[in-house]
Amino acid sequence: MRILRCVLPLAFIIATAPAWAADPSPAVVLADPDTTFRTPWGQTSAVSAIENSSPSSPIESPESLPSGTGEGPLLLDRTPVTLHYPPPMQLAQAAGASNPAPATSTVGGPNPWIFGATLYLWIPFATSTSTVDGLPPMDKGWPRASATLMNLYAGSGDFQLSKGNWGIFGNIAGSSLGVKGTLLREDSRHPTREDRSGYFYDSYVSGQYGLSYRILGRPLDLTTWARGKQPIALDLLAGAQTFYFSSSVNTQREQVSVSATLTSPLVGARFSWDMADRWNLGLTGSIGGFGVSDTSLTWQTDLTVAYRFHMWSVPGALSLSFRVQGLNFDTGSGQDRLKVKETLYGPILGFSMFF
Repeated sequence: MRILRCVLPLAFIIATAPAWAADPSPAVVLADPDTTFRTPWGQTSAVSAIENSSPSSPIESPESLPSGTGEGPLLLDRTPVTLHYPPPMQLAQAAGASNPAPATSTVGGPNPWIFGATLYLWIPFATSTSTVDGLPPMDKGWPRASATLMNLYAGSGDFQLSKGNWGIFGNIAGSSLGVKGTLLREDSRHPTREDRSGYFYDSYVSGQYGLSYRILGRPLDLTTWARGKQPIALDLLAGAQTFYFSSSVNTQREQVSVSATLTSPLVGARFSWDMADRWNLGLTGSIGGFGVSDTSLTWQTDLTVAYRFHMWSVPGALSLSFRVQGLNFDTGSGQDRLKVKETLYGPILGFSMFF
């Protein structure tokens, strides 16, 4: 009996030992992003389990959890388990490994400043009559049967600076034409053909400058220069023009030279159409004078086909144009009188760069 009193308490202690020997608060184990464990829904990583759960979300009751599938020991079966989240730094590193931050890029402001320059080689022909110092008018047109070409020089350049729909334009052109011909009619000083024969030289430099505004289409965009079509564009032009013109006559009886510088207003328009990614068709026209500064009327039109490309990452273009330009002015008096009615026309080869 005494033996039973000693054995029964000892047996009770041994039977209940697992319950009171267990730690009531389980140890906190930091989740390893590379660790996988088995759940009733299959295998998953610790990071995935953490990202798909919330520390503030309620834990489901054991009754709502699915039972084991017999594939092995289950972490979650009938007993609710509390997941311990890793420190913020570890969680950020784990999330960053699978979802890297997007790269940032610096985007330039809209409608940047764009500068363009074009150099032209011009081969002009001329239909020209002029009166110098009261002499009979001279026919200096070329090519003509009555005139022989002595020299010919011509060139021009265009410049533009734009931002958005607004722009500044400027161009300069010049030519020198020398022919051997005759005065158109006789007078008391030139009764014979030999007296009327001589050398006639004309040279001029013109500049046009002003503002442009785009009323149709988008602003110039260099990002699609050779790999995208721009919509049809139309610009209005307004500004002024300045001409320096000189004319000289050398006959058997006289040597006469007269020059003049004239400035007058100018208006015009510029049309642009992208036929393909690299091909552009342009048409530019202007008219000026309007009786200002002894300039009756001037006009000019250019039809241009351009091929666009990149040279050392810089947008460029080669162009072939046909230009027709008309001049009509009468200035000075007496020995300083200069009256010119001239039409210049011919092909132009151009090379452009944009920055």
